[in-house]
Amino acid sequence: MGDTANEPPPEAQLLTVPQAARALQLPPKSVYALASRGALPGVVRFGRVVRINLTEALRGQVAPPQTRLPDGSRRAPHDWSHR
Repeated sequence: MGDTANEPPPEAQLLTVPQAARALQLPPKSVYALASRGALPGVVRFGRVVRINLTEALRGQVAPPQTRLPDGSRRAPHDWSHR
């Protein structure tokens, strides 16, 4: 009772998608979509259950959307490195 010595630190706790969505200021539907595309760091799956390590999600960057080029390759918008 009240013993926090055995609890993980707050930054290591896993949040539900609605909790993570509130913290990230995104709709839960967007968090699910980012997680399913692999574009959100810190996603942990237990079967059908999805949890988010908020520290990892905040530390990492959400991957930029990809644009399909006429030759079929992909690149992020405004990525002029192909020149």
